[in-house]
Amino acid sequence: MNNLNYLYFAILGFIFPSNIFGAILLAFMWDLFDECMEQGSYTLEFVQQHIQEYKNKQKIIESGSYVVSYYIGHYLRNKFPL
Repeated sequence: MNNLNYLYFAILGFIFPSNIFGAILLAFMWDLFDECMEQGSYTLEFVQQHIQEYKNKQKIIESGSYVVSYYIGHYLRNKFPL
């Protein structure tokens, strides 16, 4: 995970405000895509293992931080409307 991902979510929050459910869904899918690219495989067993890893609090905090980045972009959009 690099810090550029947080910037992407902040930009998405700025461009598409008021879509928090979509941001939560995108955070989980982004994390899955990122791990698939690191592993180089996309199998059903890998997806099941990825879902089981969400029992770990660190994994939930990581996805939650993407949602917080989205909210920061949403907040900035309200402060600086286009």
